[in-house]
Amino acid sequence: MEHNTTKNTSLNQITKLEKFDGSFFRRWKTTIYFFLSALKLSHVLNEEKPTKKENEIVAEIRTRNKWNEDDFMCKGHILNALSNSLYDVYEINFAEKTTKDLCEDLESKYKTEDAEHKKFLVSKLFDFNMLDSKSIMSQVNQLQYIRNQIISKYHTLDKSF
Repeated sequence: MEHNTTKNTSLNQITKLEKFDGSFFRRWKTTIYFFLSALKLSHVLNEEKPTKKENEIVAEIRTRNKWNEDDFMCKGHILNALSNSLYDVYEINFAEKTTKDLCEDLESKYKTEDAEHKKFLVSKLFDFNMLDSKSIMSQVNQLQYIRNQIISKYHTLDKSF
């Protein structure tokens, strides 16, 4: 019974996750993987889908059914963690795709956009100019904000910056 309570608590935490809206993909991916691991579902991301064989023994049937159930739950949790507009895009073909397929689709789309966002942040840093018409503190805060965004994206800044 204690195991079910822990699982239900984890499920409640997943529903409280911030919905992925297309930004900060790497952070969202890490968070969702953590929760899927806590639910003991993440194995479907690393294992190939078991195929139906002739003359299967009961253990093989159970393993295949368990994998299919875990894959279904995993896809549901991932889709639940998407914003409404992204849910509508990725929910299509839900039955035909595996969790691994869904994650590969998301990664191919948003990892590229993350890289573009990083380039945008670095260009904002290069283009930053101090203005006499604004207070120094507000401009320093703005510069620190840009710096922190770059660092939060796993970039390091040279000391000269």
